[in-house]
Amino acid sequence: MQRAHLISLSILLSHFVGYASEDTLKFKYYCTSDAYCSSKFPGTVCISVEQYGEVIRKCTPDTLTRPACRHDHSGLCPSYQSPELGYLNAHCIFVADSTKLDKDSGSNRMLVSTDTENVTQTTTNHQERGADEEQEAEKHAEIVVGNKTVKGVFKCVDAADCVNQAYDPSNCEAAKCGHLAGSTNVCNFHGTCTYKTRTNITSRICACSAGFNGSKCERTQSSACDVDCGIGGDCVSGSCMCKAGYDGKSYEGKQGTADVRCTECTNDLGCQNDQPCDVETGTCNCGPGYNGPTCGSTEDKCTKKDCGRGNCQVSENGTAICYCPVCSPDCSPCTTSTCTDCISLSVQTELSKLLVLLCSSLGISTAFSASG
Repeated sequence: MQRAHLISLSILLSHFVGYASEDTLKFKYYCTSDAYCSSKFPGTVCISVEQYGEVIRKCTPDTLTRPACRHDHSGLCPSYQSPELGYLNAHCIFVADSTKLDKDSGSNRMLVSTDTENVTQTTTNHQERGADEEQEAEKHAEIVVGNKTVKGVFKCVDAADCVNQAYDPSNCEAAKCGHLAGSTNVCNFHGTCTYKTRTNITSRICACSAGFNGSKCERTQSSACDVDCGIGGDCVSGSCMCKAGYDGKSYEGKQGTADVRCTECTNDLGCQNDQPCDVETGTCNCGPGYNGPTCGSTEDKCTKKDCGRGNCQVSENGTAICYCPVCSPDCSPCTTSTCTDCISLSVQTELSKLLVLLCSSLGISTAFSASG
């Protein structure tokens, strides 16, 4: 019976895809296809990042010298999300096809220690890159490690889900890209922690976004941009044009120094909800109830609640509730209110408010109530 409900649910969800697509396009660099990106930003493709059960799709550079991370090639991931939410924290990782199987544990996925020269890769012709992502869906990389050949794809995933998906979970460590252990600011949000070469998936580097350089993308180099300029600017003809509040002009007696990549606020116009800009540090000082780089996000009971692989939502009475992923018929369900024991790697993680509402209407319980 529940399987029948899930089939009905998937049919209903398909009718709402168009509405979701329109909503995500409120930022012009969000995308639905490669064709959309190439028409708006030549030399880019539509790359997806899975983040807390949501899929963020952004136009991302994809050239022979600066390839995107997907399918048969490692490379760049999207780095910026929105003025309210700020920057993404995506890693480019190799995901083996076997990772989708329950029998494949993290320990089983660990790479065999081997010299770099013993690691090779075979892929389809990279010159063919640039077709729509749907047409490239069958492209896989075959990585040879020691005497073992592993078939899989390169993809962008949020740091929080990296260990669950990476063939070699140690690649998710911040130290691999030169940061202190436990750091969440990998590549300073201005680059992608990716593989040094597509034939060596044991060595990691920061591949910097346009306008930044340094081993950790810590230096602002120029005003160059590919698609967007982060929180404080617009990318116009390949160069960042700073917005009010980031342009170095005076406002109500406050004036900071603008940087060419528009990353630092220079007066209070750069911060939302009447929050002040600290011109010495170039950051917005968010008071109680606000967060994000521009103080544009409002805090609620879910802000600091960990729902593991689930999705947190605030109920009508203000209580934080963890909605655990709906399992496929062959997976093990979550048993705790924090969704931290969703063991199966085949669970579906793309929950949304729409999914919860539809489940409720069909009489399927997917939530565990937990006080926030």
